[in-house]
Amino acid sequence: MTVPSYIAAARSGFMKRNLPESFNDCLGKIYRSEDLKTSVRMLYSFFKDYLPLDYITMLIYDVEQSMLRYRIHSTEESVVLVEETKKVTEDTRKEALAFINSEIRTLYIPNGQNHSIVQEFDEHVGIREPASTIAHGAEAGQNQYVVLALVVWEEDRYNQKDIDLVKDISEPIDNALRHIYSQLVIAPLRNRLTADNREARKRLVLNKAEGNLGLRDVMSRIEQVAKLDTPVLLMGETGVGKELIANTIHQHSRRAERPLVSINCGAIVETLLDSELFGHEKGAFTGAGNVKIGFFEQANGGTIFFDEVSELSMLAQVKLLRVLQNMTFQRVGGQKTVSVDVRVIAATNRDIARMVENREFRKDLWFRLNTFPITIPTLRERKEDIPGLAEYFAKRLAVEMNLPYRYRFAPYAMEQLQKYNWPGNVRELENVIEQALILSRGAPLSFHHLANIRTEIPSVSHGEKNNQIITMNEIMRRHIISVLNLTRGRIEGRGGAAEILDMKSSTLRARMRKLGIRVAKFPDKILTN
Repeated sequence: MTVPSYIAAARSGFMKRNLPESFNDCLGKIYRSEDLKTSVRMLYSFFKDYLPLDYITMLIYDVEQSMLRYRIHSTEESVVLVEETKKVTEDTRKEALAFINSEIRTLYIPNGQNHSIVQEFDEHVGIREPASTIAHGAEAGQNQYVVLALVVWEEDRYNQKDIDLVKDISEPIDNALRHIYSQLVIAPLRNRLTADNREARKRLVLNKAEGNLGLRDVMSRIEQVAKLDTPVLLMGETGVGKELIANTIHQHSRRAERPLVSINCGAIVETLLDSELFGHEKGAFTGAGNVKIGFFEQANGGTIFFDEVSELSMLAQVKLLRVLQNMTFQRVGGQKTVSVDVRVIAATNRDIARMVENREFRKDLWFRLNTFPITIPTLRERKEDIPGLAEYFAKRLAVEMNLPYRYRFAPYAMEQLQKYNWPGNVRELENVIEQALILSRGAPLSFHHLANIRTEIPSVSHGEKNNQIITMNEIMRRHIISVLNLTRGRIEGRGGAAEILDMKSSTLRARMRKLGIRVAKFPDKILTN
């Protein structure tokens, strides 16, 4: 295991100075600790043994932004971390710069109320009483400083011996503060990257579980086209897994190491379309303070995925077609022609052929996107796959949630699942399984509540009993109502209608207004205008 440079520096510091042996032990424990609060608590305990101390506070100061970020407050009883930002005043900024640029970064303030920098820091932490403070600053990154404050509730309480102790061990203190900074700022970034990688692996689960997912025919189509640069059009109802299929195609293509950029076409504001797709130059319009790289440039060398492509306006379709024809464009406010190399995948839950007939979608754009269509079947069309899917989701989710109990299905559970129509398809099934795992508390998984949910799934190819043709808006309206009934009117959040329907909550609300769907505050049923 590689030893970080600041740890090596600290070890050499121990050899050069006659440091308290307990501080040596303390720093060793801090370096071995992976928990932020444990590290802070150990630092507090050391100083408490050698100095008068009521609490310690640590702040992250961003020099370039003149901003305080985070604060850690430790007493004998507890360690509190607050993630917040505060812009400092001009006087405080000047004092902070003088402190940072000084050769000696250990400062004694006998009464914090007489110093603007300490007053402002104290206000940030929530202190209102006079106190004695020994402050020490350590550079932790580019323009980033950790400020450690040792505080006692008494004016002029520290003596020269106390101040000299902190100065004598300033270098090892710096190294300890850098380690804590790493735990506070860098480790969460690493964790988020790990989570992103975990999510990417989850997306790729399709090719490992194709038998369970019942999509062997779809996987066969994917294998035929993945290695090519041919445009692909994914068709199927909301929730069948179109984004998962798009990710799988990308990961099996020669472009797998390059970006996959996903665009929800239903969420793009018409007036910002050009800026979003093609980017803009600095000063191109009011508020354009910097150059912006659009979606096409972001995807250069990789894949661009247009989800809900049927939601694009006719004007947006014209602009998209122009780019797809020669893969060149200009940023808004620019004169230079930008060339890109991208593979195009599009997805829709609507009948684009009928939209073309109704002149709602351009025929030439449809021809270009529809080079290799893949239709993803609904879950109700393959109910024989539900037991395998349910078992697969339960096993995976139980591991992800680290459940303290083993799950098992009730004897009649699979029959309950197969009797339900699943308007939200595979995504809805996954949400139902997750909800059942959480609520079961070790009891057998049961889904009797599904029998009380009415789901009406109108067919695109069939009309009403009187042979009246059902419009696409009516089909969409009924589908949204059925999902809202399932979620009891809940739109946002985990298991909400927006998640099941795979759209932003704002997009769903706009669609509901357009279709005349309204929800009571505590609905027993969905009310429509």
